[in-house]
Amino acid sequence: MHRKMSSEQRITGDGMLQVRHFFLSAGQRCLFYGQCVITCLLLYCCMPQPTFAHPPISPQSIDSNARWSHLASTIFQNISTDRGLPHPIATAVHESQDGFLWVGTQGGLSRWDGYRFRTYLPDPKDLHSLPDVWIQAMHTDSRGRMWVATYEGGLARYNPQFDNFERVPIGPGGLSHASVSALADDGDGGIYIGTDGGLDQYTPDTGGMRHWQFDPNDAQSLPDNHIYALLREKNGTLWIGTGRGLVRRQPGSAQFERVALPVASEQAVIVRTLALASGGNYP
Repeated sequence: MHRKMSSEQRITGDGMLQVRHFFLSAGQRCLFYGQCVITCLLLYCCMPQPTFAHPPISPQSIDSNARWSHLASTIFQNISTDRGLPHPIATAVHESQDGFLWVGTQGGLSRWDGYRFRTYLPDPKDLHSLPDVWIQAMHTDSRGRMWVATYEGGLARYNPQFDNFERVPIGPGGLSHASVSALADDGDGGIYIGTDGGLDQYTPDTGGMRHWQFDPNDAQSLPDNHIYALLREKNGTLWIGTGRGLVRRQPGSAQFERVALPVASEQAVIVRTLALASGGNYP
């Protein structure tokens, strides 16, 4: 059996240091070292621990989805044509109900699945292809149908079954204009469509189309035919951003109420974006 010499030191009554040597077996050494480790841990736990001057973080003040965001730095990743986008200028971003991220650009539409892009482009020989390369807006309606608004090709509905597009007619009986900038649900299974020729309301199940346009002889008509933004509240109120200010239409009304904005009265204001406040009541 291997033994290891150890020693014991003590001070005698006359102040002399006395050292006594003795031998420990392997088992005795393990027991001795274990007792030392436990003693050190007990001493550490009894010591007062240092405190750090971090401000308290209230769980109620942090959104549940971002509770741990303050612990890590935000990292941005640049995704451009080198990763598969058809054009470096992104004009619209939308997430469909199946979880795909759609990116509209000035050179086509791309679908991101988390790994790669699938790009859609117009094909003059295919009436079910994307109608235009320049994407202006995207919207998923209450029934899960995704709509794509374009700069010169009107409006199209994406068909996931065949991975293609169904185009909405332009002209008599169809869209007021080929340039579509905004989309919103109408609450009855259809959609409102903001074009450069006025406001349209489309019912996909029947193909019906209604139109509202600027009338210089009617102060309660649209103030302009260029519709850039649409937002419908839960109570049915429709807010409309135009080339000459902001208007709203109450549920069941055919009249448009002009909303004063904090600018000079003679200044024409283009309203391009609308969003609900945190309370969800007003844009």
